[in-house]
Parts: sequence; structure tokens; C-alpha cells
Amino acid sequence: MADMTEMDADERYPTEFVLADGKPATVFSAFNADRSTAFPMMQEYGVDGVFVQRFIADLADPRAFRHNNVVLDHCAKEPIFWADLCGHV
Repeated sequence: MADMTEMDADERYPTEFVLADGKPATVFSAFNADRSTAFPMMQEYGVDGVFVQRFIADLADPRAFRHNNVVLDHCAKEPIFWADLCGHV
């Protein structure tokens, strides 16, 4: 599990998974416009790039379609390699 302690509270999103200490596990989302912590941290720790996975089923849901495109736009603005993976469901 990734250490999320350096992430700002508004950059952490809770999941249904529970950590050993009983707290919910959290994840990062590039949907948040303030990426000031995440991408520099990835570069600092040698992460060469990110993958953005989108599914064709999201085309039917305007909220999901917008979410995926916002994430892709945010990743494209960073000086880090990124790949757009489109899948079929």
C-alpha cells in the first residue's frame, strides 16, 4: 500500500479497503486540479509515468466521460510520461 501521508487531505479519496490500524485506505485521483503534491512526488521517487485507463462504457455516462477526460487533461499537462489505455467492457 502506498504511503499517502504526504498528500493533502483533499488529494486523498477513501476506499472500501481497511488498513491494519482500522482506518480506510485512501487513493490519489488526478481529477483533483491541485496536483502540486502528486506528480512532483512521483518524479522524486523515480516513477517514470502514469497510465490512464478509460472504458467505452463511460461514453454513455456524461459524468464518467467528463471525469476521464479531466484526468487525461491533467496528466497531459505534467512533465511525465503518460499513456491513455482505452478498454472495452
